[in-house]
Amino acid sequence: MYGLIYKKALGLKFISQFFMALVFLTRLPLPGWLFRKLADSHLTENNHTDNKLASALWAFPLVGLLVGALMAGVAYVLDVLGVPFGLICIAVLGFGLLLTGALHEDGLADFCDGLGVHEKSRVLEVMRDSKIGSFGVIALILSMLWRVAAFHDFENVFMLSVGLIGVHVGARGLIVPLLLLPHASQSGLAFGAGRPGYWPVLVALLFTIVSFLILFEVKTAFLALLVAGLIVGGVALLALKRLDGLTGDVYGAAEQVAEMSLLLVLVIML
Repeated sequence: MYGLIYKKALGLKFISQFFMALVFLTRLPLPGWLFRKLADSHLTENNHTDNKLASALWAFPLVGLLVGALMAGVAYVLDVLGVPFGLICIAVLGFGLLLTGALHEDGLADFCDGLGVHEKSRVLEVMRDSKIGSFGVIALILSMLWRVAAFHDFENVFMLSVGLIGVHVGARGLIVPLLLLPHASQSGLAFGAGRPGYWPVLVALLFTIVSFLILFEVKTAFLALLVAGLIVGGVALLALKRLDGLTGDVYGAAEQVAEMSLLLVLVIML
């Protein structure tokens, strides 16, 4: 009996962690009476002692799977309605931005604005500024153009759907190990999330690899993850050099770079 109670408690814990990741990474209209307290308690910048978000990192690629599947569903609906494929690609990107609240795009813009500052001491100050600079605007434009062009190169809705699912699983899975690196600041959402143990990182990476092996050929899967992983690592090294650590904006930028890298390899290989 105690074993059954323990299994139920463990199952509820994993479900809670999944929904915590879902609340953090998306803007899905989840039942407020069930998850509002969860979000308020564990995802605020001032809550630096709670480590529950860090323990939920294993679910990041699973949330990516859901995001990619929802975007693919929109693509299929628009295709049935007779919308031209080029417009479908733009609409799907727009839906993805609404779905995630442009969380990662915001990080990319702030990080690129910070890189445009010569004085190392002012980088964090610029990244925290709510105003977007020219480097941030350029980065967002290039990121969105890159993704729409890559979507169009999949040539049909089926291949686009497979690509969307893979890219959103992979990009979120590849940024999880970055949470093991030092923080650039002793405040902010990234610091408040806590530091994960190794098992959430390993589970996230394993889920990502298995998903890619299911979706793509072995050569394509490993090449895409290898290239994207190296580029994400480069972003992390750049952040360590410029900031002496990582922030939430760095994680967002790394996710965006991972998406673009994965798309590049996939459209070449498929």
